[in-house]
Amino acid sequence: MTDRRLRKLMANRKIALIPLSFSVFLMILIFSFSAQSGENSSDFSIKVTRIIVKLIFFNYSSMSGQIQDTIVHALHGFVRKAAHFSIYALLGLSVFFSSYFLIKSPKNQIVAALSICTAYACFDELHQLFRPGRGGSVTDVFIDACGAGCGIMTGFAIISIAFYLNRNKTKK
Repeated sequence: MTDRRLRKLMANRKIALIPLSFSVFLMILIFSFSAQSGENSSDFSIKVTRIIVKLIFFNYSSMSGQIQDTIVHALHGFVRKAAHFSIYALLGLSVFFSSYFLIKSPKNQIVAALSICTAYACFDELHQLFRPGRGGSVTDVFIDACGAGCGIMTGFAIISIAFYLNRNKTKK
């Protein structure tokens, strides 16, 4: 595929619907997680943490219940924050790819994607203020924005590498 054909494909704005749809799906998923009560959210994340701990510690089932609970509760906070970071990294990646197909300037693509993700993180934390047992957190907004930034930079790197490889391939 020539560089011109690749650019023409990338210029097709209809293709933006794919990452845009995934972005909307992720936003709905994030909203649904935030809509849980504090108790339900905590129960769910404890279950996820327990699954992760079972994968990490091969001898988990042979440990006493007290040691299992100690490990799970020690890692619970980290798993919750890693979940924030990860889902917003995916959101950042998908919003960046949407912006890539809709905005010409690479700088504006990055700024738009980061702005959208950070604004959504603020909205998400504000939404949690109205849920029983939940609260908004500036720290979570920061973690979400950092995750989105990593996703955006990953998307930028993917696009840059694709163009670099395509350019070198057409030179040969």
